[in-house]
Amino acid sequence: MPELDDGRTWIEAGTRIRIDGKGPTVVLAHGVLMDMGMWDRQVADLARDHRVIRFDMWGHGGSADPSGPRGLGDYVRQLAQVIEIAGDEGPPALVGFSMGGLLAQAFAVEHSAKLRRLVLMNAVYDRNPEQQARSRARLGDFETLGIAGNAGGTVARWFTDGERDTLAAEITEIDGWMREGDEQAKLKAYRVFATAGADLVGRLGTIRCPTLVMTGEHDVGSTADMARRMAAEIPGAELEVLSGQRHMMNVVAPAVVNAVLRRFLEPEAGGSGR
Repeated sequence: MPELDDGRTWIEAGTRIRIDGKGPTVVLAHGVLMDMGMWDRQVADLARDHRVIRFDMWGHGGSADPSGPRGLGDYVRQLAQVIEIAGDEGPPALVGFSMGGLLAQAFAVEHSAKLRRLVLMNAVYDRNPEQQARSRARLGDFETLGIAGNAGGTVARWFTDGERDTLAAEITEIDGWMREGDEQAKLKAYRVFATAGADLVGRLGTIRCPTLVMTGEHDVGSTADMARRMAAEIPGAELEVLSGQRHMMNVVAPAVVNAVLRRFLEPEAGGSGR
């Protein structure tokens, strides 16, 4: 492993990893169909006084696509390796977005002692039967029509009609992230995102690190109700439901999101130790 110098990108056992900045360590786990680039707006802020480590999940960005089908445990083990690398200066904070939030839950229920803090951002939890059916239907659409064929539906879920005009540049950027790379490799991850997580229900109470759960008020997939239930189950967890926001709030409202993250990630603030 190379020295963990500021501004370095490298491949470690098939995983592309990037480090920026110096200070308390924060590990960022991206969403499905994205890659580490989705965090650029957060890194630009946090890396001023944090050591920010991000990585590409299997089959995304610059990381490998191991052969065969994939399960949630494969991504959790990948995350665990990154956290082991990041933890050379003590337990890091972990921020997981969407599928990254699912991975973060799975890691934290077993290993929260290895984390300084935990942020579950726009994460899914305990989908009800209707939500499960919608998720599986979207998976079928992705498998049949491909990522490009579902772009319109994804944009409709994530943005209002008005936002499609005012946020045209951001939407184009997000659409590019989803379309880029090996579609079949990404669909392995989407199958996991759409179907996994049932075994985490009722287990979040084992998490013992300071935790923040946050989502957008109008996120239709990672709902405010899910966030409230996660926060209620995790001892001492904080909850932030950002007014007016939908799923990609870290891209379309970075100043708001970064302010919440910065407040919580400061060692002396947000979420008392337990």
